[in-house]
Amino acid sequence: MTFYKILLITIVALASYALFYGFLIEPRMVKIRKITIKLRSLPPSCRGLRIAFFSDLHAGFFYPPAHIEKVFNKLLATAPDLICIGGDFVEERTPITDEAFRRKLLEQLSRLKAPLGTYTVLGNHDTETHKNYFYVRDILEEAGIKLLQNEAVDIEGLCLIGLKESYHQTPDLDAATNCPGQKSTQGSTSRIIMMHQPDDIPDTATLSDGDLILSGHSHKGQITLFGLPLYTVQGGRKRIYGHYLLPSGAQQITSSGLGTVHIYARFFAPPEILLITLDSKAT
Repeated sequence: MTFYKILLITIVALASYALFYGFLIEPRMVKIRKITIKLRSLPPSCRGLRIAFFSDLHAGFFYPPAHIEKVFNKLLATAPDLICIGGDFVEERTPITDEAFRRKLLEQLSRLKAPLGTYTVLGNHDTETHKNYFYVRDILEEAGIKLLQNEAVDIEGLCLIGLKESYHQTPDLDAATNCPGQKSTQGSTSRIIMMHQPDDIPDTATLSDGDLILSGHSHKGQITLFGLPLYTVQGGRKRIYGHYLLPSGAQQITSSGLGTVHIYARFFAPPEILLITLDSKAT
């Protein structure tokens, strides 16, 4: 066998394995990533509070309820105090007219219970059509997951804010600056701000080192050249993945998400669930 034949066979074998790995292995390699975040003005009752965060479920044929069940088993095994979700429950090929699929998806989402509640925002795929929007809104309500749309809630003295996504809606941080039971949130207490697109947080001048922003959307590039994204999306290019310190002192975490979209593969951009432990920052 000549050198060139050996080289060709090697290239074909490597390409075949890369396709097999990207479509069938890595998308199922969900990991729990643990991180501790220190925030100024964190209420004493929230010191040590653990938040499970994930984004970009993209439920459908390539991310069916049977797999979602296994992923949620991992999440629930961490016993978080609070569950936060970054949006994009569906995508273009989600069978939203299939009642059996809806019933199974609802069954899994209904399992997401935590002592301090389960909260979510929407993603661009959830809002790109009226059908998607009403499908996601209704299933979240039935599952007992609280949808925040430019709204805030008080969690043990911690302000949790959920913003609208930026493709088809208008995020408004000013509209969500007051938590029930608190006089003011800006600069006076720690805030967790959920928004789907990491680059499109509005009103950045109002942010401070008491703020933590949780986002998804980018999928960490989803298909990368050994970690270098080959394709990026609008709203997810500046802070594509990881932990960022913003000029205001606010911190932001962009998750790689769980599911896939358009190309149903991941290559060196594994899916994840974040388990965030809050601590107080020294003043």
